[in-house]
Amino acid sequence: MGALKALLPFEGQTIIETIIATLSRCSLEEILVVIGHRSDEIGSVLASYPVRIVHNTGYQRGMLSSVQAGIERASNQADAYLICLGDQPSLQQQTIQRLIDAFKGAKPGIYVPCYQGQAGHPLLLSAHYREEIKELDPAIGLRQLLQRHPDAVQHVELDAPEVLEDLDTPADYRRLKP
Repeated sequence: MGALKALLPFEGQTIIETIIATLSRCSLEEILVVIGHRSDEIGSVLASYPVRIVHNTGYQRGMLSSVQAGIERASNQADAYLICLGDQPSLQQQTIQRLIDAFKGAKPGIYVPCYQGQAGHPLLLSAHYREEIKELDPAIGLRQLLQRHPDAVQHVELDAPEVLEDLDTPADYRRLKP
């Protein structure tokens, strides 16, 4: 992208601030933000937000290493982990809340939001998988968990195209930027 995605402008703030603002309006016990590359810059932007910063010193190993770092630092009392991407600023509060509501009172599982049958993000993972997630191979990623437990995967169909939208290219950013 040529720039640090998390700090690109979006709706009057940065992308990461937009995501944090959305998450803050949801029924979450705590919000952890895992940072690695250029962590000082992102951390300084988030200093005034009610989040807990987790530094992932092994961020070069890939996205799973960030998930593992966050889960390692999350409360042992957590029922589940909402794994949000740092480049989905269009994600809406009601989308996240519907995913959380699907989890509440249901069996432990892996909850995947879908739009028109296509799987997206964020994922909601039962804390039942905490230790297993910490042992997954970073080279393969979280899809290992879904492959190991296909009967636990719950696809939650939502009228929310943003579960498929992230910012991987400058064209994505131009398309999503209001």
